[in-house]
Amino acid sequence: MLAEFVVSKVLEVLFYEIVGESRIEKIKRKIGLDKLSRIGKKALHRTINENEDNLIVLMKIREIQNFDLRDPSDISKKEIYDSISEKVDKKKFDEFFKSLESNYYDILFEEADKNPETKAVLISIRKLENEIAKENFSKVFWSKTILFFYCSLFVISLFLCLFFLRTTLNDPNIYQESIRSMLSARNYILSSISQGLAAIFAIVFTITLVMAQISSRYSIRITNIVFSRTTLFMMFLYAVGIIIPLLVMRSQSEKLLYLCIIWAVVCILLLIPYFLYLKERLNLKYYIKYLLEEINQDYVKKLKEIHQERLSEEYPMYSLDRSGGKYWFNIPDDPLLVVLGIMTKILREGDYETFIYFLKSVKEKYYLTVNKTNVDYLAFHFVNIFDRSGEIIIDEKRDFLLLQLCFTLKDIATFNVNEKFHNINARISDLIIEYLELALTQKEFSDVIRDIEKTIRKMSSEYAKSELDFSNLVSRLFETIQTQRIKETGKIFYFLNFIGILAMTAIQHRLHLRYWAGLINCIKEIGIESAKGRLKIRSLPEKRISKWAWITLRNIKNQVEQYKEYFDQIKQDRESSELFLSIEKSMSDIEEAQGTYNDLAPT
Repeated sequence: MLAEFVVSKVLEVLFYEIVGESRIEKIKRKIGLDKLSRIGKKALHRTINENEDNLIVLMKIREIQNFDLRDPSDISKKEIYDSISEKVDKKKFDEFFKSLESNYYDILFEEADKNPETKAVLISIRKLENEIAKENFSKVFWSKTILFFYCSLFVISLFLCLFFLRTTLNDPNIYQESIRSMLSARNYILSSISQGLAAIFAIVFTITLVMAQISSRYSIRITNIVFSRTTLFMMFLYAVGIIIPLLVMRSQSEKLLYLCIIWAVVCILLLIPYFLYLKERLNLKYYIKYLLEEINQDYVKKLKEIHQERLSEEYPMYSLDRSGGKYWFNIPDDPLLVVLGIMTKILREGDYETFIYFLKSVKEKYYLTVNKTNVDYLAFHFVNIFDRSGEIIIDEKRDFLLLQLCFTLKDIATFNVNEKFHNINARISDLIIEYLELALTQKEFSDVIRDIEKTIRKMSSEYAKSELDFSNLVSRLFETIQTQRIKETGKIFYFLNFIGILAMTAIQHRLHLRYWAGLINCIKEIGIESAKGRLKIRSLPEKRISKWAWITLRNIKNQVEQYKEYFDQIKQDRESSELFLSIEKSMSDIEEAQGTYNDLAPT
């Protein structure tokens, strides 16, 4: 049993590495888990039959005893190899996985020959993998080419310096008599080297200090990144280059003179990579990445000690608020809070690209950290960071960033549902409503949000009912929009997409899987994508949702048809609007999707 478990783990790891976690659900829907498992076994048998080395590698993998029941995406190929590195050669291990991947693809395409749609998906994945491989090859090729060019330039420069220096110093018409008779020319060269490096030292590291001071307005910790070991090493090189020529003046050795000149050339040539290094370090995106790397086991340990109220002087607690299910920790030098403080300042300066990068980076860190620890207090801590981000966005009145934050929270909620980590989703749903109410101060907007909130609260008390119908929410929203006479199509799109977010995040695990799984996917994929500015309805295969979910789907489709009529009325007043042209185009998508729905609907 253990051997079969380990083999299945290897296949799951391989599947995640080939397809990628973001595309895995699509493949599962198209082919089915049972068929993928069968394909994996076929690929494994074909691989071990190719040569004895593959069989040996597999036998060593089967001997692994330290795999627990973790998610496949949490186990890497490197981790597998580390467990058997003393028994298996790295080259044979890589060849085994390469052969397994190739056989897996071949059998997968053989199985897909009878299904054109499945084959199209697999072909698109293969093309994407090839594009990624080409892109990675291009990056490696150019990086190696640039490195080779720079090394060649460095060697040639040293050779030319030594060649001309030796030729010049040995020229009897110029320096030979002077060097033999007195040390003035030689000392002049050494003095010039020392003074030149001193001037460069002053200019370069003054610029570095000024740049660090300018960046420190975001956070004082940026100076720690700038003045790293690399900077200290450069300062040491220049300090030696300044002092040594002064000491060599008392010596008559030509070798020491050559050494001082070579040292000066090296110091000057190293300025190019140093400035490139400095440019990368002063980029705020790098600093965000650097700080998020500090969220490790020690960081989780600090949160755990605060959560369990086993506090020590080393980890003092500034505040702890558990009211309303919130957990908020202020750890000294908390990297999340430091990054959030930086984002507050750059948002006021209008650097929206970096703020979006911040949301994406924290989301990815959430996926990685929460999935490994599976603890509530860490998840709540992350979500509270997004909470404060929403407050900052509201203060700065950046609606499009607020929409981006909504999408980020929606992705986190989807991740929580897929990972059966539900405790945080109710907080996410309440959080979205909370700061949207603060942001949307206009009367008609407040009424819409209040109406949505009432409906969500009502749904919260009906978790145990299997006949939960989200079409009522869509219907009430449409009624409110008509009553308030809201004609801004962008705002309508916003709230329609918001419906999908709330429907997905509000349902808890207390409903049976066969009820909530299909409904969440149904609502999410039917949802209106306001970011793209168009209506889109997507139907799911019948086997993915239960009968009552199909009824809900039909009701929602009817409501969307009413939206279409309402948009037609708006069109008469806003035919010249560029946004409405995209709405008109989206109507054809609805008609097309309606035909797909009729084909897939159960009879």
